[in-house]
Amino acid sequence: MTAQGPNLALVRTEKHCGHFVRVNHLQPAYFLPDEIQKTVLKYFEDNEYAGATWIPVALNIDFVSHANTHWVDINSCCEFFNSQSEIITRLTDEVVRFHAALYQKRQQECGGFPKLDKEVLNEVCTLTDKLTIPDGMDRDVIEAGLDAALAAELNKLDPNAGIKNICCIQYDELIAKRLLVCRQKGMIAASIIANLVHKQILPEGTVRRYRSDLLLDNDTSPGAHAWAVYRDLTTGDIWIIDPRGQCVQNLSFPFPRDRAALNKIYGKRVIDNMINRMDHEDLMQVQPIIKQKLTSILSGINCVVEPSEVGEQKMWISLINLDPLQKTALETALRQANVVIQPDGPIDHIVIKMQGNSIIFNSQTFDSVVSNYQGEIEKARIAEQNRLMQAQLVQPQPLLLLKRKKRPGALQTRIPEEVIDYSASVGDRSIVENWHRLSGYQKEQMLTVALDYQENGPPRKRNSAG
Repeated sequence: MTAQGPNLALVRTEKHCGHFVRVNHLQPAYFLPDEIQKTVLKYFEDNEYAGATWIPVALNIDFVSHANTHWVDINSCCEFFNSQSEIITRLTDEVVRFHAALYQKRQQECGGFPKLDKEVLNEVCTLTDKLTIPDGMDRDVIEAGLDAALAAELNKLDPNAGIKNICCIQYDELIAKRLLVCRQKGMIAASIIANLVHKQILPEGTVRRYRSDLLLDNDTSPGAHAWAVYRDLTTGDIWIIDPRGQCVQNLSFPFPRDRAALNKIYGKRVIDNMINRMDHEDLMQVQPIIKQKLTSILSGINCVVEPSEVGEQKMWISLINLDPLQKTALETALRQANVVIQPDGPIDHIVIKMQGNSIIFNSQTFDSVVSNYQGEIEKARIAEQNRLMQAQLVQPQPLLLLKRKKRPGALQTRIPEEVIDYSASVGDRSIVENWHRLSGYQKEQMLTVALDYQENGPPRKRNSAG
């Protein structure tokens, strides 16, 4: 990059991707040197710019849940973006109209309530990409020179009119000049998608702008790239929306050929790392909700997210002062809700692996877990109650044990005198006649009744005496 003040001699040659057309050109560095970036970040913590408070964009920013609308993207230049600007509002309204027309058409054709998430995201991607393509112009021709044209425009800026000798420019100006590369298009797409979530055109979810170096399978990198990522919290699905790469893809259920194509363009390690990082950021966001729902049924519980490591991300549910019955019930409830848990976790923890377990991001999953847990506890309570009742039934009375000592094996060899007397007293000869047909357990029960009759008399007399 050309002169940006005495501390910013950042000229370098770099490969970048437009429509994944690689060209060599002078391009502003994506990031400032650390010490300068810290100074700029500190400035935005303490000061307003152009009458507004601007928050630096980072991966942990979810454009749906964050109340802010003024963002600054700190590269070699500070780029200011209002996510509720006139142009973003107009693009959002265009997608809303597109959705309404398509929804009506599909409903007339098929009935029911058509789900149009992919079609809506495709429309966002297309409208955002067209911001740099004048009508009637060839897209490939525009894309081939777009990075160099943006670099030339930024090089014209006067650093003395910026912040701490850093050049500044508004997104609206870049949009007006059709000078938007992947990082700006990713921001614009993310903001439109967030607006559509707020308008309930898209399901509840999180939206982030993601940036990464591309790393292909042969360990070469064509450069850095940026796109929008949308997580549908009703299903847990992750979507890539890449306007400059003209790509919209659901990563949770890709066809093998689709995933192979993504790996070829972005690099398998880049996609895997992005999913892991999104899991971490989204889990940090939903963790308090999960904890709140679980503590509504279990007071001694805590949810902890492990530090992010590719392929090894976990959420630990720490069980404090819970008995084995409660732990078993919670594990069963999680499995019934299709949450995959690690079978060999510590005795006082339940371990949930993130990889391939996107259902935990579904806002209704842990409502099901709570309901399932309550059902499991009730089943366990009834089972324990039945066990105790059964134990009381089969437990011999003390008097019966005393009588048995006097005549071992009596129940097997002959009819006890007490049973004969009882049969005569109640006038029921069938007790004696059918004795040989009774099981050992039934004989014990009948002897217990006879002994009780011998000791205490008929039940009616006992009741009247009482």
